[in-house]
Parts: sequence; C-alpha cells; structure tokens
Amino acid sequence: MTMEMKKYQELLDEFLKIPISKEEKTFMGICQYPTSRFEEICSRVLAFYFNPNEEHGFRDLWFRALNQCIKQEGEYCKPKNIRFILEEHTSCVEECENKRIDILIEADNTVYAIENKIGAQLYNNLKVYSEHIEKKYKENFIKKKKIVLTAHALNSIEKQKAIQDGFEEISYKVLFEQVNSILGDYIVDCNVKQLTFMIDFMKTINNKMKFMGNRELENFFSQHREEVEKLIYHYNEWRNDITKQQTEAISTLCYDIKEKTNDKSWWIWSGWDLGISFNDNTNKRIGIESSYKEENNDPRAKFRIYITTWNNQKGTSALDCWKPYESDIIKKYKDCYLDKGENNENKRVYLLVAEIEGSKTEEIKNKLYECYSFLKDLAVKVSYV
Repeated sequence: MTMEMKKYQELLDEFLKIPISKEEKTFMGICQYPTSRFEEICSRVLAFYFNPNEEHGFRDLWFRALNQCIKQEGEYCKPKNIRFILEEHTSCVEECENKRIDILIEADNTVYAIENKIGAQLYNNLKVYSEHIEKKYKENFIKKKKIVLTAHALNSIEKQKAIQDGFEEISYKVLFEQVNSILGDYIVDCNVKQLTFMIDFMKTINNKMKFMGNRELENFFSQHREEVEKLIYHYNEWRNDITKQQTEAISTLCYDIKEKTNDKSWWIWSGWDLGISFNDNTNKRIGIESSYKEENNDPRAKFRIYITTWNNQKGTSALDCWKPYESDIIKKYKDCYLDKGENNENKRVYLLVAEIEGSKTEEIKNKLYECYSFLKDLAVKVSYV
C-alpha cells in the first residue's frame, strides 16, 4: 500500500468513527419557514405549552419542566396567575425601543424572560433585555428569571456574555429531558391530538440540534478538507472509468441483441441500462432491464437481467401493471428474487431473472433472447385479456 493510499485509509477509518444519525422528517419541519421566522413560530408553540391553562391538556407539564431546569431556591409551586407576552418591546430602555424579548412570562411573583435561539448566533443585546426587566418589574415581582433557550450550545464568548448580563443558558435537550421525565404524571388527561403535535415539535427541534450540533463532523471536514477533496476527485475518476467501460459494453450488446431478436425497439437508458418494453401506452406496460455490476474493481463482473414494470403517466402503479403477468412469470422463473416495490412506493416492480458472469457474453445474449421471447408472447396474451 502506497503512502497516499495508507493516508486515505486512515482518513476513512477516522470518518467512520463519527456518529451520524439519519433525520426523521416531521410535519412541522416540512412546513417550516426560514430560520428567523421559524424561531418566532417556535416561540409561539412554547408559549402555548408553557401555559397551564391552554387546551393542550398537559396542565403545567412544560412550565414545571422549565422550572426544574432553572437554578433556583425552594420547591416548585404551580402558579395561580400566569400571563404570556410574545415579542416584548424593551420600552423601559429608551435608546433601545426596537429590541424585543421573545417570550415573557408573568407567573405570580416571578417573571421569566426567554430568548429563544435555534439557528442564529446570540447577537442580541441581553444587557438591554435585563435592564428592561429590572425596570419594568422592580415592584411586586420578587424573582426574575432570565433564560437563553438554545438548540445549539453557546460558544464560550456567547456564554460569558449571557452570564454577565444575568442570563442562564438552558438547552432544548435538557428541557425535553425534563418534559419526558414527568410526562407520565400528565399523559392520562392530555389531548391525544396535542400529544402528537407536541412529539412532532420536539422531534423537529431535535433534528435541528443533530444538524447543527455535529461539531465532530464539522471539525473533521474542516481539518481534512484538502484530503477529502482529493479522495472525492480520485473516486469520481474511478467511477467514471467504470461507467465508461460499462456503457461501451452495453452499446455493443445492444447492437448484438437487436440483431439476434430482429427487433430494433431495444433501448439504452443513461448509457448503462439495456432494455425493451411491451404494451407501451397502456396500463399493462412491462419490460426487460439489464446492466453490468462492478465487483472487486471489475466493471463487468456480473450481468443482471430483470423483468420490470413501472408507474405510468396515466396513474397506474407498477404493482397494478405487474399483476396481470405475475402468475405466468412466477411459474417460469419460480426461484428468482421478486421485489414488489415496497421500499420505493411501488414505483417499480422487478424480478431478477438471472445474474451471469460478465465475461460470458454468449450466455448473456442467449438469456436475454429467452427472456425477450417469453415476455413478448406473454405481453400479447395479456393484451387481449
């Protein structure tokens, strides 16, 4: 192994150690606005859940969870009076009247100021927010809780800034952990529909945290940018060479099979897929697809032949196209692998008729001819049914 190859191997080994989770789509995530608007929407959702009197049926679940996250003295007590303000203008600080606090909660003798940060950096003037709270609530409100709620952990500079201005950082991760830890006390009385919405909201934020919070992956690409780019370049060169050899072989094979079957309808799709179809423009379209498969650096190690149906433009699914042919095809090719498209929403149904060594050209052409003759006769038969 050359030094360069060894370096690439070490690079891949390091990459494979990085945990990468697949994002599960949520309804809220699908419908989301750009980041700034998304934070505003999430603030509204949070205000809804923090309010014990709303119709979600969770009572004080979220408000209690929030308080369990906060460093405070004494035990939690459910508030008797609670009021929510979204986008509170900092009017008590004259030179900064256009600044707004995302969520303000007045609960008995305590006020909560929450700055909601999901995507953007903490550029907000927290000192102004703090002065506004101190001036507006200098009477009757004994306790003042100032919170930065984060999906992505604050960096050291942001954290220091928050602490200096009297704010405490609470992550969505910790908040959700607290919600989940006490959910059992509330789930019996909750609105089932709202429970579904709540879970979707939490998964949406969790997806954001996974996407933005994988610092290990970000650091890997930052540190190995040049090596990764070279590796991608060499991979693409290798992949292009394989494709070139496969397309050349498919082109030759297409010419030969047209001659052997005396049928000029054979086509090549994207250079590598050799095929033909019958009963086109009907709800019974069926065909043959075939291609080479690379193994052990041999571009033509295997040749695969499939009988296939596809979704059509008239709205007929591949599975419905397949059904009129199924019994006859299974009878002839009873030991072959059949995929009815469960993993591709039935856009394509296929049966693997044969996998032949790529070097056995005559055997490949004979099998294509056999499959063609069988399917052509069957297509005529089905067309009259």
